Amino acid sequence: MVEEKLAILKVEKRNGKKVDFDGSKIALAIKKGFDDITVMQDDEEVKVYSESDIQKVYKEVINRIEKEYKDQDKIKIEQIQDLIEEKRIRWCI
Repeated sequence: MVEEKLAILKVEKRNGKKVDFDGSKIALAIKKGFDDITVMQDDEEVKVYSESDIQKVYKEVINRIEKEYKDQDKIKIEQIQDLIEEKRIRWCI
């Protein structure tokens, strides 16, 4: 499984601290990003995504990290955030 390959990858936080890679944090960040996407319907904000959409974006982000960082021992949190935003924006188009 791809996530198992990423288990050795460390994530460098903004303060320089390195932590273990945790895919669940990426999934949560994707969900939070999608939570910001709503449309007005009958004077009510409605979410326009499904759990399946979150999972698709998650898989794309994880696959991209595995492909681009497989030979490295760390990835910066900003790089992960950029990948999430790129995939989420492409989903919205």
